[in-house]
Amino acid sequence: MGNWQILYQEATALQKQNSLTAAEQKYQQALQLEPKQAEIWSDLGHLYYQMGRHQEAFSTLSQALEISRFTALHHYRLGMVFEQLQQTESAIQAYENTIKLDANLVEAYLALGRIFVTQSQFDAAISNYLIAHDRNPRDVKILSDLGQAYELQANESELRSDFYLGFSYYRQGNYAAAIAPYEKFLASLTPAIASEAIERVYRYLGDSLQRLNHSQRAAEIYQAAVKQYSQKPDFHINLIAALRNSGQTRSAIAAAATAAQLFPDMVLFERDRHLVLPILYESSTEISTYRQQFNQGLAQLIQYVQSRADVNSAESRAVFLRGLGSQTNFYLHYQGQNDLEQQVQFAQLLHQLMAVQYPELMQPLATKKPSVRQKIRVGYASACMWKQTVGVLFLGWLRHSDRQNFEIYSYHLHPHSDEHTEKFRASSDVFRHLPVKEAIELDYIQAVGEQIRKDELDILVFLDVGMHPYMSLFSSLRLAPVQCVTWGHPVTTGSPTIDYFLSSELMEPEDGDKHYSEELVRLPNISIAYSPPDLSEATKTRADFGLREDAVLYLSCQTLFKYLPQYDYIFAAIAQQVPQAQFVFISHKSAAITEKFSQRLERAFAQYGLKSPDYCAILPRQGHNSYLSLNRIADVFLDTFSWSGGNTALEAIACQLPVVTCLGKMMRSRHSYAVLKQLGVTEAIAANETEYIQIAARLGLDPKWRHQVSQKIKAARSRLYDDITCVKALENFYQQVVHQQASLASNSR
Repeated sequence: MGNWQILYQEATALQKQNSLTAAEQKYQQALQLEPKQAEIWSDLGHLYYQMGRHQEAFSTLSQALEISRFTALHHYRLGMVFEQLQQTESAIQAYENTIKLDANLVEAYLALGRIFVTQSQFDAAISNYLIAHDRNPRDVKILSDLGQAYELQANESELRSDFYLGFSYYRQGNYAAAIAPYEKFLASLTPAIASEAIERVYRYLGDSLQRLNHSQRAAEIYQAAVKQYSQKPDFHINLIAALRNSGQTRSAIAAAATAAQLFPDMVLFERDRHLVLPILYESSTEISTYRQQFNQGLAQLIQYVQSRADVNSAESRAVFLRGLGSQTNFYLHYQGQNDLEQQVQFAQLLHQLMAVQYPELMQPLATKKPSVRQKIRVGYASACMWKQTVGVLFLGWLRHSDRQNFEIYSYHLHPHSDEHTEKFRASSDVFRHLPVKEAIELDYIQAVGEQIRKDELDILVFLDVGMHPYMSLFSSLRLAPVQCVTWGHPVTTGSPTIDYFLSSELMEPEDGDKHYSEELVRLPNISIAYSPPDLSEATKTRADFGLREDAVLYLSCQTLFKYLPQYDYIFAAIAQQVPQAQFVFISHKSAAITEKFSQRLERAFAQYGLKSPDYCAILPRQGHNSYLSLNRIADVFLDTFSWSGGNTALEAIACQLPVVTCLGKMMRSRHSYAVLKQLGVTEAIAANETEYIQIAARLGLDPKWRHQVSQKIKAARSRLYDDITCVKALENFYQQVVHQQASLASNSR
């Protein structure tokens, strides 16, 4: 490399660092050694442009063009200088010369577009912006400039302006801003508008509305789209989802049935027509009706798959796995009943397809002998290793692990990461972030499965199976010699490849074994080493939430689909005894679901001659510190029946809030009960609904007793938080099963 080349490299590096004066000196030194290098003249000219020395920039760039007239970049830079010298026609000529030499230099089209806009030559501006958009279709700035140009143009371009402005906002993730131009576009359609453009607007407007939880309006958009583009399956998929999310379950099922007729080979629609369930029920009778419908539909779905799926065809397997695996039976589990049979049937169906698709990921694995590897290698897999309930509940297992005897591998499968994710990383020997894809991708499953098997775990623990579709698919594979699942989602997986269900001794009823396909492991106490939340920023007052200062504040803050209609009367019954009662709920992300719940409360209170708005406040969804503030300003925490509060109960106790709960039949209805039992504060545990009402009313009417219960909670909190008894028992279990596996492997040889 010659001296001039070294100087040139140093100059460009200094220019990038914004050391412009030093860069100028290096450029000049390089030119003294090699005055015939056009690139040096061009870069120096651009440097002068950056420094505002436009006349020198013109002279220097002219020198570059004397040497090399056929380099597009030199002409483009000269055009920039002409603009600053207010020589507009010369600038236009320079940019046009640029394009003649390099038709893909997008910046030249944008520059021409800007000039033509200032000259009110909108047709010419738009023409250049369209070419730029064609060259770089994902650049939101181009779309924004194009939209503004159309907006400034004559009336006939108004629709196009709305289209591109909406698209620009959508690409930026500004979904709220995208709605207005898109709706304006659809309201002003003319025959001249291309069908493809209309289709895109339906798609992006519907998605924007869904992302903002405006499900009812999204459903209307998708219904219009389905009428016009009935052969586009994604519109049907989105319509079904929007109808379900807005509480229109029957309409969602009808839409799925229509789609199933149009696309008879798409198992997704067949699944939806049989297995879609309400998010919120209107009555206990409706629960029974939908449960019976689900059971019948599951049998029909299994028959459909067995008769249509060609397991020898990779394409057929892919279609069926994507369709079946794209959803879980999540809402079934909130009916408050034993779902073992349904879970086993569905898991077996998935397992059969997965076994053919991934035969190598189903092969048995042998545990390493303790003599071969000193530490037991435990892997934890979850889509919730962030500040989500499951991640918060189970981090303690990793934080308090015995690193002398155990090697911890973590598999974080969610795209999102936060400060809580970093706690998982810090508590792991190996941390792998393997973010799931939005749609079911079979290659991704293959890659993750191979990675986990390559890590040669002794035990793999799924922290949650049943919430995220991918977790159900992974639980169908054999990725470690021993595979477990926790009560992160407190329902059996039904999977033949999950060996153990790690639960809590205090949560499980005596007959709990009957609820699982896995072997039940009852860990001591509540089974987790849970750290209390930081309350330092939970400082909001009742006035901040618009709540009554004189009220007896009952906080009932579960997600709304935990509330079954047969228990709505309990709030009214408490209010009848406690006139100053105010019940605080948290809204669902869908306004339509929240409204349905509000209507249920109105009916329940009316039966007692009361008006629910006088007693009930449904607050918007809260940030974590605001939510903790609610716990601190409340008087009583009311647990839900059939599906108890877990993390919420633990946070309420941290705020010394008396928790009223009713002992249920299933583990998932006994979380709060277990928390209170471990505390030794059992005064507010009810055996039935009548007792629940009596206890809640007494806590409201007797502030002295309420204070006593609160103080008792305060004195006993040390028994509950960061309890490592369960971690030691968990690790004893790990050691036991690994030795058992090693012995079995040794005896089989």
